[in-house]
Amino acid sequence: MLNLITTSRPISRVEIARRTTLTKQTISNLTDELVEAGLVLESGIRREGVGKPSKMLELNPSGAFTLGVKVGSTEIEAGLYSITGEAVKLRQFPLATLDPATLTDTLAQVCETSLHETPREKILGVGLVLPPPQSFNRDTHKHPAGVLTDMVCADIRAALAERLGLPIVSESVAAAVAASEMLHGAARDLESFVYLHMGNSLEAGIVFNRQLLSGYNGITGRIGHVIVQPGGPVCDCGNRGCLDLFASLNSLARAFGSKLRPGQKCSDLLADPEQHKALLDPWFTRMSEPMRIGFNMVENLINPQTVILGGDVPAWFIDQCIRRLRPFIPSVAQFGEREIPRFIRAPQMADMAVRGAATLPVYAAICSGERPQIHGQSQTPTNDIQSLVYA
Repeated sequence: MLNLITTSRPISRVEIARRTTLTKQTISNLTDELVEAGLVLESGIRREGVGKPSKMLELNPSGAFTLGVKVGSTEIEAGLYSITGEAVKLRQFPLATLDPATLTDTLAQVCETSLHETPREKILGVGLVLPPPQSFNRDTHKHPAGVLTDMVCADIRAALAERLGLPIVSESVAAAVAASEMLHGAARDLESFVYLHMGNSLEAGIVFNRQLLSGYNGITGRIGHVIVQPGGPVCDCGNRGCLDLFASLNSLARAFGSKLRPGQKCSDLLADPEQHKALLDPWFTRMSEPMRIGFNMVENLINPQTVILGGDVPAWFIDQCIRRLRPFIPSVAQFGEREIPRFIRAPQMADMAVRGAATLPVYAAICSGERPQIHGQSQTPTNDIQSLVYA
């Protein structure tokens, strides 16, 4: 019910009945409960065929809020969002270390500060995006310094949920942005797509039948660690020739190397591409063939309606990446009628990661298939809204 109202708003009770097997009385009872809780409001009247005009239902922007938190290498972004995806307040906090205990303390402080002025009874949950783990080694003594692993990330999520007493939904940045695009963005009308996020690592969020796909252990989308050059340079993960070595912001930073002046960052160069064309062009040239191979793998394995590319970079950078991949390597995606291009840029790049994080509790609430793990769900819900949507 909440899924239909979220993704097809505004929608009438009559249309809900058409799309489900629920009885008229059941629909009336459920929608009345959502309206009473303040999550849904009646927004107007529409005539649908013969008979009495129908009252339209849609999410109430002030009915509940989520907090999105994205952990970077040197800062934490936090954003309070309405359940309809509008930003209420965005903040940045400095981050000194990725030490797990210190990071957990810092995250707890960030969340408490960001939620200070929001009534707890209005909070649906917290969406958390942590840096992508770069080591596949299960021996904790062999992990590179300052690198989080999947096991450490799981401990951080559990500890933070206990500290805050709030439901926490955590996914990769690519999965989070994919959820945001599916519910509020460019993929609202798509059944299947892949979102690629170019950050320090290249990650994929895979959506099939409007469900985020995850591996059997909850881990998936590490396309940056697909091997595209056997026997190539050694990656941080321990393998050789990974796509991350050619198509990630870490690879861009390595390419610039000593060419960066003291205090200068890659983002400074990307802000003025014409002035730094001599530094950027060799990277785009080196990136293109490995990325073409990675894109071809995605199309042949999944054959989505489209692949969306975004990241922690300006829009022109993504446009240039896609341009450099043409002509695409032939794949199964070239057959049949196509209503949307095979590869497109995410239309809204600003704050996309923290916006995606804030979407995760909403996605977990409306998900009709396998629900993402909700940390802290076993605890007593702190408000009626959580009891209603996570039941």
